[in-house]
Amino acid sequence: PGLTQQGFETQFGCNHVAHFLLFKLLAPMLLKTAEHTGKPSRFVALSSAAAAHIQGASLADVCYDDLNFESRKYDRTEAYCQSKLANYLHVMEASKQYDSTKLICVAVHPG
Repeated sequence: PGLTQQGFETQFGCNHVAHFLLFKLLAPMLLKTAEHTGKPSRFVALSSAAAAHIQGASLADVCYDDLNFESRKYDRTEAYCQSKLANYLHVMEASKQYDSTKLICVAVHPG
């Protein structure tokens, strides 16, 4: 598999890690904006229905022990599905961490 400059599998790095970092950098501004306007800001993650279709798994899962496919055969579809599932999981966790009166967190499938 290809790797980002930071050493992540390319799809996971581009589809998830980069967006995760962007959210973390923007979150303070989003919360401050919500306080200023009195309306919640929005965090919208673009995911995919593909997140539910990781091959060989009874349930979709992110293989945290081998994100870069170093100990298993690389499968670009599985890598894509993993990255999109990570987006959903990020939104779910963010929705727990932030009050919905300050930040609304949603994941969407573009189709």
